[in-house]
Amino acid sequence: MPRTVPSIAAEVPGNFVTSALWTAQVGAIMQWLVGSGSNGLPMFFGYQATSQSVASGTTGAAITIDTEVIDTDGGHSTVTNTSRYTCQVAGYYLLWGSTAWAINATEERITYYQKNGTTIPGGSSVQIQSVSSGHATVVVGTLMIVPLAVGDYVEVWGSQVSGGALSTQADVAAGKNCSMLVMWLHA
Repeated sequence: MPRTVPSIAAEVPGNFVTSALWTAQVGAIMQWLVGSGSNGLPMFFGYQATSQSVASGTTGAAITIDTEVIDTDGGHSTVTNTSRYTCQVAGYYLLWGSTAWAINATEERITYYQKNGTTIPGGSSVQIQSVSSGHATVVVGTLMIVPLAVGDYVEVWGSQVSGGALSTQADVAAGKNCSMLVMWLHA
């Protein structure tokens, strides 16, 4: 069952602050703001520990996220729809994602977001310089703030136009891997 954001009811002058009122009003919102795990703000961060082949073309593919660092509300699965974070608490969310690619000196790499299967305008980053050594990491340069209802899902997508299939990098020890961050900001 999805959580809801605690609300503070308006009180009228002359009411006394009782321990029950304090717990229901002030304590609940403070626990939401500073609590940990499933008692705090909804957030998710995960990364890709196994590389993924992405066909050449402008559409690209949803980036699989197979390792979770934090998932306070169970919005991500490492078994089903592994590219998705599904909203469990309605509100505005901060999104950030990155893709890292195997060495290839041809054309461009693109990272962008989708919400419920539709590209989110203004949330893409393109690397147009060819890379022939090291690794090519494309990071979405702009943090996106997106309204989500319970059940909405977001994904990080990667696209490349090298002329053939190209794999993402999944070198966790070196920090060369794809990742996704989703964090609740406000109702």
